[in-house]
Amino acid sequence: MLKAKNLSSKSPLPHYSRNDALFWLRLSRVPGVGNVIFNRLIKKFSTPEKVFHASPEELKKVEGIRSLTVNAIPNCKDTSWVEKELDQIEKHEINFLTILDTRYPQNLKTIYDPPPFSIYQGRTSGR
Repeated sequence: MLKAKNLSSKSPLPHYSRNDALFWLRLSRVPGVGNVIFNRLIKKFSTPEKVFHASPEELKKVEGIRSLTVNAIPNCKDTSWVEKELDQIEKHEINFLTILDTRYPQNLKTIYDPPPFSIYQGRTSGR
C-alpha cells in the first residue's frame, strides 16, 4: 500500500516520490479507467505500480473492467506527458494527495466515485 513518505520539506511532492505520483497519473489516463475502476484496481492491487505489473488474467478479476481497459493498461508506456505534468506540479509547488492518504477528506471518500487523487494548492484542513 502506498504510504506517505517523509521526504525533504523542499520537495514539491513532499509526501510521495515522483515515481509514485507518476504511476497514479499514468493510470488515470488509461482508456476505460475512471474513478470507479481506478479505485477498484487500487483496492485489489494496493498501488498503481502493481496494476501495471498485473497479468491480464489478474486484471480481468476486477469487477466492471472491460477487455479494452485490460489491454490498454500494459500498453500505456509513454510517460512523457506525465513527466511534463509532474514538472508543472513541482514548478508551481502544487500538492498531490491520494485516497490512501490519511489527509484525504473523509467526506469525499464517502461518495460513490471519489477521485483517486487530488492535486491542490494550499493546505488540507484538520491534519
